[in-house]
Parts: sequence; C-alpha cells; structure tokens
Amino acid sequence: MNNLNDRDATYLDNGATTPIDPDVLDTMMKALRDGFGNPSSLHQLGATAARTLRTARQTVADALHVDPKEIVFTGGGTEADNLGIRGSALAASPKRRHALIFALEHPAVRLQRAFLENLGFLVEEIPTKPNGVCDVDALESLIRPKETALVAVMHANNEIGTIQPLEDIGDLLEDECPEAAFHVDAVQAFTKVPVQPRRFRASTIALAGHKFHGPKGIGVLYVRKGARVSPLQIGGGQENGIRPGTENVPNIAGFAKATELGMAHLASDMRQMAELRDWLIHELCTQLDDVSLNGDATQRLCNNVNVNIRNARSEILLHALEEQGIYVSSGSACHASQKGPSHVLKAIGLTEADTGCLRITLSRYTTRQDVERCAAVLKSIVPEIRR
Repeated sequence: MNNLNDRDATYLDNGATTPIDPDVLDTMMKALRDGFGNPSSLHQLGATAARTLRTARQTVADALHVDPKEIVFTGGGTEADNLGIRGSALAASPKRRHALIFALEHPAVRLQRAFLENLGFLVEEIPTKPNGVCDVDALESLIRPKETALVAVMHANNEIGTIQPLEDIGDLLEDECPEAAFHVDAVQAFTKVPVQPRRFRASTIALAGHKFHGPKGIGVLYVRKGARVSPLQIGGGQENGIRPGTENVPNIAGFAKATELGMAHLASDMRQMAELRDWLIHELCTQLDDVSLNGDATQRLCNNVNVNIRNARSEILLHALEEQGIYVSSGSACHASQKGPSHVLKAIGLTEADTGCLRITLSRYTTRQDVERCAAVLKSIVPEIRR
C-alpha cells in the first residue's frame, strides 16, 4: 500500500491525500459495473443504485452516531465546507450579521470571509494560543449573543495537527448564543480521532474521502436536524434539496467502504500511528540540533509530525528527501507554492526566518521501517544542507 509501485518509496504525505485502499477500489468497481443506474430512476438498475446509496448513507451515519437523513454527499471536502459556511450564512436571520472564524482554518473556510462580508457580515478572527489550540476565552469575549450567526472552528488543523476543544466550544455556544450555526471542518480528523457531532453540538461538519484511503471527489456534509442550510445550486432536489445533482454512486460507495474500514480499525490505528509519531518527533528533536515541534505535543492528531528545522529551507529538504524516495510536504498541499511560513505557522509565532518546516503525516499503512528511514535520511542530509 505504501510503495507507490516502487519498493524503495516511502510515502509520508498522507495529510495531502492517501492511497486508495484495495477493498475500497473493489467496492467502487462493483458499483461502476453493477450499479451504474441513476438512483432516482424507477427501474431495477435505478433501484440497485438507490440501495447502494441508502446503505452508504447508513454506514456514514453510524460512524458519526447520527440519523442518515443528516448526511449530505458532496463533491469533496472543499464543497462541504463551502456549503456549510455559505449555506448557513444565507439561511441566517437578517438581524444576525456577525461571524467568527478560527485563525488556523483551511482556506476552504478561511477564504469565505470575502463572501460573508459581501453579504453584510462583520467577520472576526478567533485567535489561537501559541500551541495551536483555539483560545476559548477569547472566543467567549467575541460572541455577540444577538448578532452572531456563524462560528467556524476546525476539528484538527491540516498543517500542525492540533485538535481543538470542540465540546467546550459547543457548550459555550449553547449557553451564550444557541441561534448561531457552528460549522466544523473535520476533514483531517475523521478516522484519526472520534468525530462526534452530538457532543460537539455542531450544526454542520465537513468530511473528505481521500483523506482516509477513499476516493477523491467525494465528501460529506453532516447537517444537524433543524439546522438551516440554503442550497448553493438549483437542480433536481437530491440530498434533501441541499445538494442537488445526480449522486456519484461509485465514489459514495467508496467513501462508505473507507469509512467502514476506518472505524473498524480506529482504536488500533490511532495507537499505532501515535507510537510512530512520538518516536519520530523524539528522534528528530533530540538527534538534530535546532529542531522543534510546531503545535501542541499531546493535543494533536495521531498521524501528524510538523517540525521546524532551523537554518534550512523546506523546499531543499523536500527535494533531498524525494531523491531518496521519501515523500513529505512543507505544509498544507494548498500552500505548496507559497513562500515563507503559512498563516497557520505565523499565527503560532513563527517568522519569515523560519523556512525549514516539514509536515510528515502517517497512515495506517505506515511502518516503523518507514519512519526510521525518514529519520535516518534527515539526520544525514540536514547537516549537509546547513553548510
């Protein structure tokens, strides 16, 4: 699974995307062959596709402990975030024109600011603590009980992996501003930590299939019963009218199979990845000079290692690693061409001088040999690059 058709390749960029699981691929191929009908059609081929769709919706709902009617399939995580943010804003009362967005959000959420401002919203940023965890006290001071329509805080950061205190935030909103929609981007978190919409009191939650060994081009938006979300497209009324358009049944079947596998192995995967993560962090931060961890050491995803290797440049490190068949990243894939630290790294205190940040992200298929190889190569190339 981790060889990329090359025995010497070590793939450690699973935060960007994951290789598709063979069982997921088999499920999708079956749906392509046997269930190509339109699930809205009344004939037998349509009924077969509709049954696949219904089963998939139940699988995802079971993983989240929610009602299947609260599951909306989308074209990916970005679309799910857009639908959650924009749909909630469009459905909000005209008297509520205040929104709060966490400082470390993915661009799919963060860049909604202009859209919201065009609707007349005042958008404010929720600050982070230096460890990359949302400052709940600051959030409380920003809430306007009679004006706040929307609060967006991600479950886990896509660059530094920090896990946010969603239960505390949900309880705060329930007490101070129950009419506000609460959107959660859980794209990085799903199948790496329990995602619990009821406990978070979330209105909407976004997921993406390709982050946990499912296909690209398929996502989910959980929409809590009673939450108001306006559709962004006009069409045939599929997905309860929230996301019209003929459903991508093969990709949905793949998403459901990946969900089934991810939930079946959740506890063991979390334990295995956390052990490898902690070993790698310790090895890099103790065996190399001037290397430090970005983000909190414990409130982070089991698969995320993000380190600052001072007096080096991340792009040089990346290419040197790739020459050895090791694939990592310098941060979020959507920031690949950006020069200097990302908005996430700047928010936790890094400066333009911090140019040597690497994000190493594991999967259930990552082995001890993979992380040992990565550490060994870094220990050999970093002193050379620093000369």
